[in-house]
Amino acid sequence: MDGHSSHYTPELLKYAQDDNIIIQGYPPHCTHALQGLDVVCFARMKETWKEEIHKFEDLHRSKVTQGEFAEVFGNAFHKAFTRSRGEEDEGCHREGLRADGSGSPSCNHGLRC
Repeated sequence: MDGHSSHYTPELLKYAQDDNIIIQGYPPHCTHALQGLDVVCFARMKETWKEEIHKFEDLHRSKVTQGEFAEVFGNAFHKAFTRSRGEEDEGCHREGLRADGSGSPSCNHGLRC
């Protein structure tokens, strides 16, 4: 959660305490740089999506239509979220995020908090 106090209600804190949930908050004005999925996973997806669109348009000499969207998106998704042979850290496994949910992204992605 971001550091805004409105998110930390007494009811939430009691629920978390009763269920042994640890709430982790982001420092103020740093949420945009620390959101793991945005910084790591979806940044890679955005990059591969653009690559797949360009590849499709170069090959077919036309824009991606609604009928071709699923194929082009699927190719980009597969490329962004699948680890290739010989690549130790690809997609969401980069930058400290692991499949088991442990680890956390740091604020050294070239973005300023």
